[in-house]
Amino acid sequence: MVELQDNRFAIPEYDQLFSKLKGEVHFDQYGVDTRNASGEYRQQPITLQAATDRSKNLITVAMQQHNEPAAFLPESLQFLASYLQGSTDITTRLELPSFGEGNASAPPRLKIHSTSRLQGASIHLPPPLAKAASDSRELQVSVELPFDSSQPWE
Repeated sequence: MVELQDNRFAIPEYDQLFSKLKGEVHFDQYGVDTRNASGEYRQQPITLQAATDRSKNLITVAMQQHNEPAAFLPESLQFLASYLQGSTDITTRLELPSFGEGNASAPPRLKIHSTSRLQGASIHLPPPLAKAASDSRELQVSVELPFDSSQPWE
């Protein structure tokens, strides 16, 4: 067991940084387990839980945060930031291979699935893209990326 006290975790290959991490984390040769850890992602508070499913060789990390949607725009879409205002609840689930898993025929993947109802965020674009902060609009984003859990993390 490790007690996080203002620690950080980074996946440099994907420019991802979690900071000010606090909470108990249990590690073993297969993965990680934590409940009610907290920290910051993109300078906003998050809570997170993680569990390893040995039968599936999978680590699942669940994160909850309240953030500005513009914080997630890639550099190529930063021009849209001025059209987005407010903040909203965002739930993200990461699925990654447990420690040391993977095979040559199917490279391991990092799966990211985020959802939000966008309530509290307004979009100042022409219809049908416009949205008032009080309105709710379901947003789901799913991405798969190559990921090797045997490589060092920071």
